Amino acid sequence: MNEKITVTHNAEGHVTAVHVEAADGKPLTPTRLRRIAWDRALGTASKERVAAVAAATGPAVQRPYGGGSTAHLNQVAETFAQAVARNLPARQVIAEKWGRSPATAGRWIAQAREQGLIPSRD
Repeated sequence: MNEKITVTHNAEGHVTAVHVEAADGKPLTPTRLRRIAWDRALGTASKERVAAVAAATGPAVQRPYGGGSTAHLNQVAETFAQAVARNLPARQVIAEKWGRSPATAGRWIAQAREQGLIPSRD
């Protein structure tokens, strides 16, 4: 299967179009379309969007050892807001931006919430 799949999203992050192109030039039959691993194709598109938002928020302020600096937590809050505005998982976007695990990103989000930089979930 060598189909090229392009996914288009709207401003809210919802998939609005999927374009499938047969790389081998053969017809796209219903059987061929059913064989596409759609969850993987859409998951890859989502990961690409997460990486794009992480990159678009500018260079990451490195977190100092021993605790989050104000500049770092402000940038975490800004990245969080941009991810939420695009309907993307904020924890994944933050993890991608700093090259850290989602668990670490979750701790940074909690620290930013404690300082009032991110609204509480209530």
